[in-house]
Amino acid sequence: MHETIAPGRSVPPPSQATRPEGSGVPSAPLTGRVWAALAALLALAAGLRLIGLGRQSLWIDEAFSLNYAKPHDTLRAIDLLDNLHGPLHTFVLHHWIGIAGASEAMLRLPSVVAALLAIPALWFFARQAWGARIAWISAALLAISPFHVWYAQEARNYAFLILFAILAEWAFHRLIHRGARPALLAGYGLALLGGFLSNLSMAFLLCAQAARLLADRIVAARARPRDKALPGARAAPGAWGRLVPRVVLVWALVAACLSPWAVRFYDNQIRPSALLTTAEVPTEEKLRQETTDSVLGLPYTFYAFATGYSFGPSRREMWIEGPTQAARRHAVEIAIATLVFGFLWLNGFARCLRERPRDGWWLLLAHLVPLALLLFIASRNVKVINPRYVSVAFPAFVVTIAWGVSRAKAARLAGIAALVLSLVSLGRAYALETYHKEDYRSAAAWLTGELRPGDAFLSLAVDRPLRAYYLRDVLGDPPPGGPPPAGPPPEWEDLGTLIDYHGPFVIGRRKGRYAEIVLPSWTPGRRLFVLLAREWTPDPDGAVEADLRRRGRLIEERRWTGVRVLVLVREPEDGAGSGR
Repeated sequence: MHETIAPGRSVPPPSQATRPEGSGVPSAPLTGRVWAALAALLALAAGLRLIGLGRQSLWIDEAFSLNYAKPHDTLRAIDLLDNLHGPLHTFVLHHWIGIAGASEAMLRLPSVVAALLAIPALWFFARQAWGARIAWISAALLAISPFHVWYAQEARNYAFLILFAILAEWAFHRLIHRGARPALLAGYGLALLGGFLSNLSMAFLLCAQAARLLADRIVAARARPRDKALPGARAAPGAWGRLVPRVVLVWALVAACLSPWAVRFYDNQIRPSALLTTAEVPTEEKLRQETTDSVLGLPYTFYAFATGYSFGPSRREMWIEGPTQAARRHAVEIAIATLVFGFLWLNGFARCLRERPRDGWWLLLAHLVPLALLLFIASRNVKVINPRYVSVAFPAFVVTIAWGVSRAKAARLAGIAALVLSLVSLGRAYALETYHKEDYRSAAAWLTGELRPGDAFLSLAVDRPLRAYYLRDVLGDPPPGGPPPAGPPPEWEDLGTLIDYHGPFVIGRRKGRYAEIVLPSWTPGRRLFVLLAREWTPDPDGAVEADLRRRGRLIEERRWTGVRVLVLVREPEDGAGSGR
């Protein structure tokens, strides 16, 4: 029997006629040369992530990771549930410390390993979905990405999250195009579970995938039967009728596994926030006051994906000066990066949408759904807008840029410019202290040598890195049920920490302790060492520091990156301080 072909319509090759759009393209076999090239790319990526791995001191979030990991105590199941930023990273870090120790570099090495695994994962995903060209460009972009290198060098869970986001997208893409095979469903479920155990923001990716399922289901229902055998045709409605229930079942099983952790998250974060109310959150009660849900966070997220945090204004500048003022001072750098990466992103999305419409819309959903959800929960005081909270969208951004670089001479020139900008950003991250995190290590070393018997120490700052790591033997707060600090008590007096965090996650409204504890202990003639770091959070109006300077005489001030220490001597009550 011969098929009748309509005038002007050609018969597609058999290899294409049976392959749904976006299911993949024929790729060259994995020869020794291919494996050698991939190994060379991994070696480059490893070098970039290992350079200066232990150079910077731990910052506040890394100190919390260490605290959750309980290196000096037994890690119980309830401890994992209380870590709302990733039980998987906590579990890995706890056991890794027992093997490799707790130096800054060793604490960050698990993140390096997770980041390196993400590169071949993205390569295999892109190779099966769009061919070798997109695969190599995507993997190369990820290897040199300043954003990815930043979180590879941090003892946090975000490198784990990006890895599992790639694996979950890979499995989901295969499910969409190849059907609900048991092995694919199992792999998809494990990737989702690993992502959720790395960070609950994996829910943003799940919502994007649900939106894609819904969109594809609508299109499949409208597909004309006579077009089903043609290239680019949608899957038949019956295929979606089998796929969707099985994917939803995977979601239900993953939710069941996560239910103990989800309950803790609800009790500790959702219930205290304003998410479940309709009332507007007062500015003074937001997590970061007016910056909690600033719409400027949305373009800044794309900017950070493209250039990391070390091209243009530093995060410290944006916090202290405000994003508008900081952006003005770096207007030229911002404009260059926006033009280069903006062109590549728009070109990549347009090309993918033209050549692979379903995958083009997936790329857009994978960007916009997480960002929209983050903006919503930030407006309800659950989280602030921060690029790391939507890092599940980062792989889609990389693939979109790869599509933008892949063809056209102008795009390749822009790709070279993007490479240069990435290398400049990496160089700045390594070399310029402007882009470094707070230097608690140097402050702790100086304090250890300067504090004398009879002195007093006060933290008007976030001091968790000092108490949990650098000065743990003398300042460390023992965990519940854990051993006390190993060293002797200090001969000088620790007056504690004054922190006034706003929002539902109140670590302590402790400014009342200032008049109650600090002033009676700071007797005339006594030296008081005052630590200040991340000053926009604990004392945004500078009221406590101003009062200390008014009551005492400043005899020394030391500065490191993001950290200050004041040394004051209390004046007699009838005397006047220098006020300097």
